[in-house]
Amino acid sequence: MNTKYNRDDYLNIEVVDGIPERDYLMSNWELFVQKRPMAVRALTASAIQRPDSVSLTIYGRSDYWWIISKCNPEIQDWWNDVYIGRVIMVPDADDIKDFYLACRNKIKTNTGT
Repeated sequence: MNTKYNRDDYLNIEVVDGIPERDYLMSNWELFVQKRPMAVRALTASAIQRPDSVSLTIYGRSDYWWIISKCNPEIQDWWNDVYIGRVIMVPDADDIKDFYLACRNKIKTNTGT
């Protein structure tokens, strides 16, 4: 049952350091479709070792960091591959929303709910 307090519409939830992380990346990345142009951003000092900070600055939420990482496959390690001024590609927020909706629709289709 999907309620406000019981979120069962995610494919995987892994607990990392006591924090539940919802896994869309590994299971459903093929559902991400870029329909809108990606933005180009130069990283600032606050981005060094902080992909969550990049996400928060761009989208107003920190949990899209992995989507930014997936759209920049040349960044394998945010601790060693990122430097001030490095240019990254950033997906449009509407493409991310469409991706999340596609994931939820897939789950509903697979579970019949």
